[in-house]
Amino acid sequence: DNVFDFNTPITAPLKLYADWTPLSTHTVTYDANGASKGTVPTDTHTYLAGATVPIAGNPGELVRTGYVFGGWSTTPNGAAVTTYKMGTSNVIFYAVWKPTYTVTYNDNGASKGSVPIDSNTYVAGATVPVAGNPGGLLRTGYILGGWPTTPNGTAVATYTMGTSNAIFYAVWTSNSNLNGSPISVSSPEKPIDIILPENLGLPHPGFISARPIGKAFDE
Repeated sequence: DNVFDFNTPITAPLKLYADWTPLSTHTVTYDANGASKGTVPTDTHTYLAGATVPIAGNPGELVRTGYVFGGWSTTPNGAAVTTYKMGTSNVIFYAVWKPTYTVTYNDNGASKGSVPIDSNTYVAGATVPVAGNPGGLLRTGYILGGWPTTPNGTAVATYTMGTSNAIFYAVWTSNSNLNGSPISVSSPEKPIDIILPENLGLPHPGFISARPIGKAFDE
């Protein structure tokens, strides 16, 4: 195992042998970290310390109920990394799972109609689209004023998902003209149409039918 000194004069034929030192290479494995279905990526390569390791996506369609896949971390509860240089030992990449949250709607005292349905799930920080009134919710004597996140709150136009499920409650604004008070009209021989604002939640938005005595009623 002597190393030849090439400064040594050679006076006879000499055979030299290569001395090979094995390189230290390291492996990459992936951990599903609680996935309920799917398979982890496989990396069959080995890497020298300092080498750039390509990080896989989710080719095996890993799924975890109540979560969305968020990349790969070098610790079970760490943040996802986008680049990685091999260290001096094997590395394990753990799936990152971001919890998702649901949105439901509460009619908050409506007398008829149905609440919107949102079948999507959202991660914290995602923008949630706030529904209108596709199910024709009605409450006698009130008009629908939108959707707050508390039963007696102020309607919101936009909403950013927090870290728990969200409930939107119908907000109802009292309207005396829809609560039995007369509406002044002339007295023709037959009912007439009265044009009203479109946000009153009527079966035919913008119109009701009125009899000569001036009382409003639903068609």
